[in-house]
Amino acid sequence: MSLAVCGVGAYGVTVGAGAWMARRGTDMYAAVGARFLVAGLVVAAVLRVMGRPIIPVAGERLPLAVVAGTLYAIEAICYY
Repeated sequence: MSLAVCGVGAYGVTVGAGAWMARRGTDMYAAVGARFLVAGLVVAAVLRVMGRPIIPVAGERLPLAVVAGTLYAIEAICYY
C-alpha cells in the first residue's frame, strides 16, 4: 500500500512540475533533463538508505545504461 501512495505522490509531483515548467516556457529538453536529474538523485538516495551499491557490478553497467537510457528517453520525450 505504501508503494502505491508513493507512486501517486510521485505522479502528482511530476504533473505539477511539468505544468509549472510549461507555464514558464521551459524547453522540452531542459524539462526532461530536470526529470532525469531528480529521478537519479532519488534513486541514489533510496539505494544509499537501503545499503545497496549505487553503481551496478562491472558486467551489467553498459547493457543497463543502454537499455535504461534508451527506453526512459523515449518515454520522457513522449510524455512531454
